[in-house]
Amino acid sequence: MKGEVREFKRELLSVAYTLLTLLIIRNYPRPIYGYKIIQLVNSLSDGKIVFKEGTLYPVLKKLSKLKLLNSFWGLAGNGPPRKYYTITELGEKCLEDLLLMWDEMVQTINMVREKLERGEIT
Repeated sequence: MKGEVREFKRELLSVAYTLLTLLIIRNYPRPIYGYKIIQLVNSLSDGKIVFKEGTLYPVLKKLSKLKLLNSFWGLAGNGPPRKYYTITELGEKCLEDLLLMWDEMVQTINMVREKLERGEIT
């Protein structure tokens, strides 16, 4: 992949990582820890989006700093303590707004693309 395209992909993935993280935390039936989020993104995207720890934890930190997530340390059976995350009310609202923007942007880009492919240039 050329450098220019790679940079645009990085920017798109940055937004996608935020949306996916919020979606999974909101829809998971109980508080969730980071590695489980990584596993879910990888499996739910059929391997098309591969989350790594170095990608996820900065996203979680940013979302927590923005008060979109709450976190707490909890015990994990016989293993070391894990940090668990839940979405805040503000996070829920933000996610809904982001999803609307994302859907509108995708629809608009597809509409423009289709018009251009049909030769609707004046």
